[in-house]
Amino acid sequence: MSNPILTIGIPTYKRPEQIQRTVRILLPQLTDETILVVYDNCSPVPVSSLFSEEEKRLFTIKLNRTNIGGDANIVGVLYNCDTKWCWTLGDDDLLREDAVDVVLAHIKKNPDFSFFKFNSPLGKETHGLVDVAKLCKQRSSYSVHSRLTFMSTSIYNMEKMRDYLFYYYRYMSTMNGQNIFLFKYLEANEDAVCLFTETSIVEDSDNAPTWSYEDLIVGCPLLFHAFKEKRKLFDRTVFVGTTFGYFHGIFFSNMKLLQRVKWFFFVIRNYGLINTIRYHGGLLTMYIISMFIPRGIMNRIKEYRREVMKSHVMNIDYTVKNKLCTGCGVCEDVCPKSAIAIRRIDGEHRPAVSEDLCLGEKCGKCLKVCPGIGINLKQKASIFFTDESVKEDKYIGRYVGLHTGYSLDEEVRYHSASGGLVTQFLIYLLENKIIDGAVVTGYKEDKITPYSYIAKTRDDVIKARSSKYCPVALNVVGNDIVRDEGKKFVIVGVPCHIQGFRKRASIDRRFNEKIIGYFALYCSSGRSFNAQDYIFKHYHVKKEDIRYFQFRDNGCLGSLTIELNGISKLKNLRVPYVKYYGPLLRSFFKPHRCLTCIDHYGELADICFGDIHIKPYSDDMIGISSWIVRSEYWENLLKKASEDGFIHMDDLNAHTLNESQKVMLYPKKRKAAAVARMDKLIGRQTPIYDKQLENPTLKDYISEIICHAQRFIGSHKSLWWIIEAINKGK
Repeated sequence: MSNPILTIGIPTYKRPEQIQRTVRILLPQLTDETILVVYDNCSPVPVSSLFSEEEKRLFTIKLNRTNIGGDANIVGVLYNCDTKWCWTLGDDDLLREDAVDVVLAHIKKNPDFSFFKFNSPLGKETHGLVDVAKLCKQRSSYSVHSRLTFMSTSIYNMEKMRDYLFYYYRYMSTMNGQNIFLFKYLEANEDAVCLFTETSIVEDSDNAPTWSYEDLIVGCPLLFHAFKEKRKLFDRTVFVGTTFGYFHGIFFSNMKLLQRVKWFFFVIRNYGLINTIRYHGGLLTMYIISMFIPRGIMNRIKEYRREVMKSHVMNIDYTVKNKLCTGCGVCEDVCPKSAIAIRRIDGEHRPAVSEDLCLGEKCGKCLKVCPGIGINLKQKASIFFTDESVKEDKYIGRYVGLHTGYSLDEEVRYHSASGGLVTQFLIYLLENKIIDGAVVTGYKEDKITPYSYIAKTRDDVIKARSSKYCPVALNVVGNDIVRDEGKKFVIVGVPCHIQGFRKRASIDRRFNEKIIGYFALYCSSGRSFNAQDYIFKHYHVKKEDIRYFQFRDNGCLGSLTIELNGISKLKNLRVPYVKYYGPLLRSFFKPHRCLTCIDHYGELADICFGDIHIKPYSDDMIGISSWIVRSEYWENLLKKASEDGFIHMDDLNAHTLNESQKVMLYPKKRKAAAVARMDKLIGRQTPIYDKQLENPTLKDYISEIICHAQRFIGSHKSLWWIIEAINKGK
């Protein structure tokens, strides 16, 4: 070996078949730049007896005189490493055939990095301790201990990190030594760079961990002690994930009730009641309840969880199986093999994938544009909105201007959802040749089915006015834009639409070159098509009798308006929005993914439009819009539209805007976190954002459990009699 730079160290004990398999996968991959060392922890069957003399000449076996314990054997790999880089590899993990080449390529490309984490569910380059702590919150929280730095997928720069092995030895009994080792190094070196990459070097495994939960729990208090001065940073990140893991072990164990109760109190006794309540008061209540869930139901939950966790597909099916799909439709357009078609399934838009056509891991474009899996809102916004006048608000995001106003065309203003600002501004942009078209959503000939198209005239825009409280898929229009002769387009959609198209723009140059603006509509949550069906059922309306339909019309907040043809025996229907939308529909028809959304306004849109539910604006019965502008270019165009007599425009402050949305806005990140944690309990993947979610309260958990119960009823038409009983007389 001429110039080795990477040591591959495998600590092992009493696993002859596994270590034999792993070493034999590695041997053909070794090069002059690698050293393979197996640390035999005094196994009953010595590792040296498992290989031929020819094989043993290719690697080194170090035999401990006695069993020194698993953690001591692992830290020994790092301590004895003589090369710049060290890879701690589990003896039972199944390596990919190109794993060594992949690792070497990464460490050569980034020689100054301190740490690499492969097989990460999130790809991110971090700097210092704060970034990594936040990453712990974004990942599946219960997996922080076992998946952040532990074995097989972690590569350490020992030239930089060797002196910090002191902390591994000191806190070895916590069974978190590998994490503390990394964290202590990053704490002292805030400029240290770590790379978390989705690149795979080991195959996913369903094997249960062999380490002891009991030992882990006993050592837990020392983890808090190690970072007592960083408690504020770790409270909502590392510590949360660690505590979650303990209770997760109870919830998904096969223990009988008495055993689970004993285990539960063992956790509380060692971990402390104050810490338990502090980090997971809501989950504590859920776990207490879970102890009394019948065994049959628990087994069904566990089986479902196992199936979900196996869904590591490389196409949009991953999103669907984990209930992450927003129904935006963007994935259909980017598939190079036309393998995706958007279908209406169970009242929502869902992509159907032809596995015969799908290229799988050779492509993955559909996942690259999917907003459902999450997006780095703060990072993207800092790239898109860079004007010197940009301000930032916790809820609004980055912006240059906040306004209220309305269309000066009274007809447009009265028949739009709130002020007609979007409609009127699009008309202004088209008539002044600033854009060649705008993606908007109207109704098909049946008057009730939404469809999206490119509006190029005033009439096209007016046909799409007002809100659509049902699923809207913007499939097809993306490719229509690329093929269109026009060069300048804007897209109007809810925040998840905007996220999806922003993602497409990042991988599709032709599409990106034609989009000059993204307009978002505030969105607290969508509703499924079942909501529309229930409305018709409740008011005894036949779909075929409808000649005009709007969820909101005739002023602000307007009314549900249904005009019927002459054949119908019923009169035309008009129900005030405030009497039907919330009181009648409640949470019965909310899509699951909407419950984990944190983007109320549309933080990646150039302009965001919506209602303003606060006095004195709410006293206006004709309609007033509020809007957020995130760039000076669009701020100036809006001012020009006002000067030219198209719109009326006033200034607004951030506090008033947020207060006008407070019912849905303020608890949004807390409730999203509550639902995400409940999803993780049954093994679902959850959306990943670069914004820290707030800790849910017990009230949030109860609220979301009630919401889920309502959604269950709403998704089963045979149970709609319950909704009718609740809504009797409304």
